[in-house]
Amino acid sequence: MPAPRRSTRRAANSERKEQNKTQQTLLIAIIGIVAVFAILIGFALSKGGDEDETTGVDPAVSAASGTPNAAPAGSTSSAPLNVTPTESDPLRARVTELLRAIQDGDGEALGRFVSFPRWNDAQIDAGAEGKKWSALDPVAQTVQRQKITESLVADAATQDFMRQATIRSFVVMEQTDRRAKVLVIQQHLIDTKKEQERTLELDRIDGNWFLAAMTSSAIQTPEQMQQTAATERAAERAKRANRDLAPIEKQALLADTPADVASKIESLCAKLTDTSATREVSKAKRELADLGKPAIPAVLNLIVGREELASSADQIVVNHAVSVLKDITQEDLGYAPGGIGGSMDGDIKKENVQALMRWFGWWRDHQKTWTGPRPPADEN
Repeated sequence: MPAPRRSTRRAANSERKEQNKTQQTLLIAIIGIVAVFAILIGFALSKGGDEDETTGVDPAVSAASGTPNAAPAGSTSSAPLNVTPTESDPLRARVTELLRAIQDGDGEALGRFVSFPRWNDAQIDAGAEGKKWSALDPVAQTVQRQKITESLVADAATQDFMRQATIRSFVVMEQTDRRAKVLVIQQHLIDTKKEQERTLELDRIDGNWFLAAMTSSAIQTPEQMQQTAATERAAERAKRANRDLAPIEKQALLADTPADVASKIESLCAKLTDTSATREVSKAKRELADLGKPAIPAVLNLIVGREELASSADQIVVNHAVSVLKDITQEDLGYAPGGIGGSMDGDIKKENVQALMRWFGWWRDHQKTWTGPRPPADEN
């Protein structure tokens, strides 16, 4: 019976094919599941790595900057420095913490923010006594570090201001990979008219910023600027006035004055002391004026001992002397003679004494170079 055996074989072959197909399908499913899990795990790992790379910061910068408005380790400061340090702005963060260290007077913390070699060498270049950093031995470098740190934190007035101040403006004036220059303006929280500005120069070393130099100054309001300008003008006027004054003391005749001329000058000056000889005095004044420069020292000597203008006689002689000086030099230095035999009140007397001192100052400054009065200006 051959036909039934062929049918049985066909059925067995068909069954084996179905089993193989089922196994292949299951294998493909398992491979697909494994692949999906592998993709998910890889994505998760990749996501975690991206987050670490995005949020990671230089440990030195992170340690120095900390969290926004947080004080350095060991500090109890709570000052409202309103610059928020971010991982993307380490310079801003670094300056914030640097100012906080100054504000707290924290020399130990500040020591982590300063480029001592550059700071030291900049001071030497500016004329300070000392040696360049490379020429200092280790002990001297330690001493210099301490001096620089103390110079930044020892100013109590600066610390008092900064404890009540906030950063109003932060401007990066210059920045390269290695250097930066920053302008910070701080404003007092209570008295908002009070402001201070600081210019900081920083070096980038091993990925972090270190202070190399700093200058500070108070910012004046317009009213304060006007007052300061007025004070400076008054001081300059006083300085100029004092520079023009000289002591009222005996003057020597010019070395090249001939003996006969010297004798004539002495005789004419003696006539100016005779308060009763009006006609002789007028003539003597004209002759002294004609003699010119050689007569000036002797005429000045008429003032010596009489500058306090204590009596009417002293006033008369001084009036004559000033009149001759004005005729010779064509200068008017502010002396205001009183009436003959009259009196001077306190203010006029004080001003006249200063005017007499200006005559002696004029002679001190001009006796070697003066050759005669300037010709009058051509009015045409």
